[in-house]
Amino acid sequence: MSNKRPGEEVVLTYNRDGDEREATVRLGTRPGEEAMAAAMGGPAPRRAPAQAPAEPAAQSALGLTVQDLTPAVARRIGVDADVEGVAVTAVERSSEAFRDAQIREGVVITEVNRRPVRTVAELQRAIAAVATGDTFLVRVLAPGGQSRLTALTKRG
Repeated sequence: MSNKRPGEEVVLTYNRDGDEREATVRLGTRPGEEAMAAAMGGPAPRRAPAQAPAEPAAQSALGLTVQDLTPAVARRIGVDADVEGVAVTAVERSSEAFRDAQIREGVVITEVNRRPVRTVAELQRAIAAVATGDTFLVRVLAPGGQSRLTALTKRG
């Protein structure tokens, strides 16, 4: 379903008591994290207090808004001060980064194609070196220290 857009109709096949059935549904948008937590009966996600960015943010063609990871930004998003990388400050919900790569606000991009990126300029150069249509690796570090490798495709 990740290649479908809100508002599109899809046919779902499901099994109810051994009987296979179909239903046509119209896709909606995913609720925000606060609404999801409330619906599940859990606490709202912990958010750092809103502050003006210490450094200017840059929007990428990947649907990400990023900024250099300064000590102040690291504190705000909850990563160790010694981490080097680029902070993701916003993600377009319709982007491949959000839908498929599961990149979210507050993660830190530390590598592109297994090469470290420490600044927005380095990230932009690394992405510029990827040919349009090619898939490239991105290492992200989540608050709490979990690191994972994901992939994105450079669009034209």
